[in-house]
Amino acid sequence: MVIPSYRGRKVLPACLNALAAQDVDNFEVIVVDDASDDGTAAWVTETFPWVRVVALRANQDYCGAVNAGVRLARSSIVALLNDDTIPRRDWLRPLIEELEDDAGVAFVSSCMLSAQDPRIIDLSLIHISE
Repeated sequence: MVIPSYRGRKVLPACLNALAAQDVDNFEVIVVDDASDDGTAAWVTETFPWVRVVALRANQDYCGAVNAGVRLARSSIVALLNDDTIPRRDWLRPLIEELEDDAGVAFVSSCMLSAQDPRIIDLSLIHISE
């Protein structure tokens, strides 16, 4: 699992605690600190010793941070997660099972629900105008 983070010290606790509570075990969590100036990397290392922390020296933005983490991942299955997400306890298991059960499946995604109102699907929509 790769979690890119920039100044994520305030939001990472909920995310990492939710990952610690997953109903599967034996998965790697890599937090890629994207050159934060709030002590995120040191804080995660101290508070969550089971998390692998990669501290980038210069900000690489989201894609650069994700790529840095994916390059270091030890698993053939890599999940991407934003640092402000709070995955349900049963989030990871069905994703792994789908990938392992069907060799023809290379990518899976989960449904994101709004933290303010879990009845609402939370989508980031991009509008491109000419």
